[in-house]
Amino acid sequence: NSTAECLAEYICAELTTMLDQYDISHLHTIMVGVEEAPTQMAYYRRSLPRSRE
Repeated sequence: NSTAECLAEYICAELTTMLDQYDISHLHTIMVGVEEAPTQMAYYRRSLPRSRE
C-alpha cells in the first residue's frame, strides 16, 4: 500500500464517523481522493449502510 492509499482509507473512515451526526440516508457511497504528486493519486470508496439510525 502506498501512503496515499492508506491516507485515503483513513480519511474516508474518519469522515464516515463524523457524518454519523447528520442525516445522510440519501447517500449510497463515499469516495476520498488523495494526491501525493500530480501523477500520483489514490482513491478509496466505501458503501454506506442503507439504514443509518
